[in-house]
Amino acid sequence: MNTQIKAYLEQHAEPQYQAFTQKLVPNARHVLGVRMPLLHALAKEIAKDDWHSYLCVASSDTYEEIMLQGLVLTRLRQPLSQTWPYIEKWVLLVNNWAHCDSVAMNFSFAKKDKPLLWDLLQPYLKSNEEFLARFGVVVLLDNFINEEYIDRVLTVLETVEDNGYYTDMAVSWALSLCCAQFPLPTKAFLIKHILRRDVHNGAIIKVCQSRRVPDEQKAMWRTLLRK
Repeated sequence: MNTQIKAYLEQHAEPQYQAFTQKLVPNARHVLGVRMPLLHALAKEIAKDDWHSYLCVASSDTYEEIMLQGLVLTRLRQPLSQTWPYIEKWVLLVNNWAHCDSVAMNFSFAKKDKPLLWDLLQPYLKSNEEFLARFGVVVLLDNFINEEYIDRVLTVLETVEDNGYYTDMAVSWALSLCCAQFPLPTKAFLIKHILRRDVHNGAIIKVCQSRRVPDEQKAMWRTLLRK
């Protein structure tokens, strides 16, 4: 299977797209240059077939092969408790935002099991590894910024370690969504709690760039920028 997958990827590699990906994803290693729609299509076929055997032996030699494993995981329809061991193994391969976010933003299969997902995310949110923490934050922002979880989300975001640019940017992103969707509790939180300045200001800048936020709200958020 790995031999067939490698041959397929090499056949569809594009030098120009390789250069584009390497520029867009600075941490990416061994990029072939295969477009995402092709990887999504291949992941769909694998997920319908013997995905278990594939994930047990899948090659991780290239950027695309690691991405493919992650995309297969997002297409599984097994209970979260059965899928999570494969996710734990895969996340250890992640060293860039593209791998992380392509999977973390597609956890629709876990929406029916949110209490378990919340518990499973906690070690990632406490991790001192940059992309493990980012993974936890991005799954969090895509699944838990709602009325039921907003207080817990704000509390846990304050505790995320200062362990790198990509983690901080994810926390700012999550806070900006909290600002947009739950302005009152988030404003009170930002006033009361002293977050890292880059994270605090990054969230406000992001929410002020959103077209979904009214201008009068943006003016209020700008007053909270820290010098």
